[in-house]
Amino acid sequence: MKSKHISSEMQIFLFEESKKKNLKPKELKEKVEIKFNTNIDYRTIANAHYLTTSQLFGNNTQDADSMKNLILLLKSKFPDFLGKILKDNINNQLKAIIYATPQMKALAEKFMDLLVMDTTFGTNRFRMKHWTMCGKNENNRTIIFAEALIVQETTEQFTWLLNTAKNYFRKEPKFILIDADPALISAVGEVFPNTNLKLCGWHTENNIKNHLYGAKKSKRLFISILII
Repeated sequence: MKSKHISSEMQIFLFEESKKKNLKPKELKEKVEIKFNTNIDYRTIANAHYLTTSQLFGNNTQDADSMKNLILLLKSKFPDFLGKILKDNINNQLKAIIYATPQMKALAEKFMDLLVMDTTFGTNRFRMKHWTMCGKNENNRTIIFAEALIVQETTEQFTWLLNTAKNYFRKEPKFILIDADPALISAVGEVFPNTNLKLCGWHTENNIKNHLYGAKKSKRLFISILII
């Protein structure tokens, strides 16, 4: 069973390793598991990784105000521009930001029957997660409806993003395609309860390979069919 707890010894080890090299959470996870002979949940490592980075590079207090001023400027030029931030009111730390242009909104009105969401790591100096809402147009090309940055992949932050997007676009998708992130699944269920939720086939196939590698081929195929 994978642990969801980081001990003080592990935190010190993460800090020291991060000082040596800009390691990704996956690489740190492997080092921690080898060092302490244990299994650690990936998201636990990713969250600890963010806190360690904040200690090394400083927090994003000033960035929250800078982003706020930029959003106000864009809204003055484009009244229908979506730009909202979520911050910790105690220390003014930026927790999330979501933005979309009027052009993106126009695309969403036409093509947001299908909504695809995914999160990418390590796109900025604070290593906030880059989250994208996208879909397909009539030519089967990928189009972007909105983009966001979040500190942690939690149900709270995903719910805030989805509610903000929902209020801006005034439209609910018929289908949503995501990976198997339980926090995002929970947020989708809360904000879009009537939408048909589908899990990405690539992630599903990799989960089958990772967790059923020792099973017989016929059993893996049977389970694959059930999931599909």
